[in-house]
Amino acid sequence: HTRYNWFGGARRLDVRGAAGNLFGKQLYGKSIFGSSVPEGVDGEVDNRFLSPTWEVGATLNEPFVLNARASLSFGLSTHRRSVPGIVIDRGYSANTAFTWRFANHIDGSVIYQYERNRVEAGDLYFCINFGVCALNTIGALRSAHSLSPLTLRGFAERADDPLAPTRGYNALIELEHSSAITASDFRYNRLAAEFSKYLPRGRSVIALHVRGGIVRPSESSAGAIGINVADNSILHPRKRFYGGGARSVRGFGENQLGPRVLTIDPLKLTSPSDSSITPCTIADLEDGTCDPNIAASTDFVPRPLGGNALLEGSIEYRLPLTQNMKAAFFVDAGTVRGKRLNQPPGSGSGITPGFGIRYSSPIGPVRLDLGIRPGGNEELPVVTQVHDSANTFRLVQLKTAKKYDPFEGSGFLHKLTSRLQLHLAIGEAW
Repeated sequence: HTRYNWFGGARRLDVRGAAGNLFGKQLYGKSIFGSSVPEGVDGEVDNRFLSPTWEVGATLNEPFVLNARASLSFGLSTHRRSVPGIVIDRGYSANTAFTWRFANHIDGSVIYQYERNRVEAGDLYFCINFGVCALNTIGALRSAHSLSPLTLRGFAERADDPLAPTRGYNALIELEHSSAITASDFRYNRLAAEFSKYLPRGRSVIALHVRGGIVRPSESSAGAIGINVADNSILHPRKRFYGGGARSVRGFGENQLGPRVLTIDPLKLTSPSDSSITPCTIADLEDGTCDPNIAASTDFVPRPLGGNALLEGSIEYRLPLTQNMKAAFFVDAGTVRGKRLNQPPGSGSGITPGFGIRYSSPIGPVRLDLGIRPGGNEELPVVTQVHDSANTFRLVQLKTAKKYDPFEGSGFLHKLTSRLQLHLAIGEAW
């Protein structure tokens, strides 16, 4: 709800509410709704990702502060937010922003947001996304912490259509600083930039897109959060960079480009399906000496770790077929680099061609894209769990990496179709 000219002076009040992921538990795995919710070590679905998400907030905008080009805004909000397969958090925040209009649709802003944040997750989540597997440090991460950056943002929106642009360009650059000075427990410096250019060619359009960023956590984060780890560079998963998905490198699933870790049910290692293979013992699991390569790649579940640096580039050719239908041919490329779980930094890269169809609907283009993923094996770290003497499950990272091939043991047709990644979305990719 927007109240224009609230108490005069062109002042604007925006009150918003949103709910998402509705009926996730009822529709999961049925018909077209799929089964992309991440599984735990034992293969059970993490129900936290099936629960509704929501946000409620209000923003007051004062359009003329000192100068007709300047505006000042204040906002309050509370949320339960989810980045699929990455993070679920609850929190509340207050923010203020000063914005200067340099030209039509070209703005610069200084933004400060104070957010109190609590992560909702099991032990596996913290082990994978924070790189912290010890139970005592996980307990500290579960408590509420502040995530409060000061942001400088520049934005230019010079394209002719927000949903299906045909000419012009859009650009965004953000620089975030978070430290004790900004009253933040998670401390880092982060730079992110994005640029899109649209070139009309008759009735067709060539769309170019570049996205990149880098983030550097501060060594003081661990102490501010209240944990004691050898690697003090703790970074909130929401501030990492992720690649792959419907608006990224489309040959990969959502967030699946970049450093990853594998999880596996311990029964797959202690009781392998192939009776000719010598199984691991419970003792092997407890001390991490079990060799995960005795299990098939299909027994493992890949989980994204995100990265500290990202670079992506895409080119797409869009041409009309009928009045309401368009076709698109694209090539996406990207790389994500970051620290792997208790291992030296690594990276994941890919070049994925593909094609798609767009249907013009009243709510924007309905987009169906099919990306083609490259093959190749990866050596990935493995996490499993053991039942310890206290009758609780404890996460264990195995000392040997898994030579992971998602197409292992498949027939030719299955290998071919497994390289195809389907994305359904509303609106162009950029």
